[in-house]
Amino acid sequence: MNDQQPKKVNALYSNESFIKRCCTLAYLAGGHTLTNPRVGAVLVYKNTIIGEGYHRGYGQPHAEVMALRSVAHQDQWKIEKSTLFVSLEPCCIHGKTPPCTDLIIRSKIPELVIGSLDPNPAVSGKGVAKLQKAGIKVTTGILKEACDQLIHPFYINQSFNRPYIILKFARSLDGFIGKKGERILLSNDLVNKLTHKLRGMCQGIAIGKNTATNDVAELTTRNYPGPNPIRVVFSKSGKIPTHLPVFNRAASTILITDHPVRDLPYGITAIKSRGSLKSDMEFLYRHFRMSSIIIEGGAELLNQFIKKKLWDEIIEIVSPVNLMSGVAAPNIPPLYPTTQLDILDNILVTHRKKA
Repeated sequence: MNDQQPKKVNALYSNESFIKRCCTLAYLAGGHTLTNPRVGAVLVYKNTIIGEGYHRGYGQPHAEVMALRSVAHQDQWKIEKSTLFVSLEPCCIHGKTPPCTDLIIRSKIPELVIGSLDPNPAVSGKGVAKLQKAGIKVTTGILKEACDQLIHPFYINQSFNRPYIILKFARSLDGFIGKKGERILLSNDLVNKLTHKLRGMCQGIAIGKNTATNDVAELTTRNYPGPNPIRVVFSKSGKIPTHLPVFNRAASTILITDHPVRDLPYGITAIKSRGSLKSDMEFLYRHFRMSSIIIEGGAELLNQFIKKKLWDEIIEIVSPVNLMSGVAAPNIPPLYPTTQLDILDNILVTHRKKA
């Protein structure tokens, strides 16, 4: 999906429709932007899109640059008579790339329409002010809720200096995620592919010692093409067999423990816990650019995150199977917006904190 080329669109649209197109483009980046936000941009001349683009990956050109680069040679003269639509406020600071505000001003674009303001304190509102000072007409807040949701992981990164945290588990119809010492499959093949796709969009994936041992989990994207996330295993003692699949060479693995561990196989990094899940998450964000992480259980680890209110999204997969007994599924806090999707015989319920 991320390799698809955006299509040119020629039609009469409203501001909302053009910003919606920006969001559609931005989602093509998947999880490749890392600690950068997903952003889409379209350049419009007399209600016709003459250029469009999105930020494809960390360190690569921003959406505004890609949109301007895509304008055909014969349409270059239209740029200074066009409106630029962007899902997020253009940057006004030097980072991996030059400020997009400077490019917009140099290109003599007369009008800009923006979805969300940048949550980065170094940019927020300053990009708009710089453009307005240059005489450019700026409209903000178009489809703000959708644009805020698009950059919610980036907002979490900027506001809390930690990854965007997704909790994921499958449960039986009667509320159990499994039985102790047994590996029970509750998700169907299609849901498994979907969750492996999600893994490829996150930079990290975490489990506890018991899940690593009992489920013989590998935590890769083997069922869907995409990059493997960095695997994280929580083990207070650090005493865990390193022949388990989670420690193979398919991906790098971090072992977070309360005690020093030495002589680990190649590809495994042992890190002493910072004393709390919150501090551990902050460390992973700062030192491993882990802007998003999916926690796949088991129940003890998931409940710890829920108890600490340390989550942004919960994905609950409901199976039609009744187990009658076993390990109880995590208790999800009420009052959060949910969406529901039927996938064959499974129901995928997503609980999200509001962006």
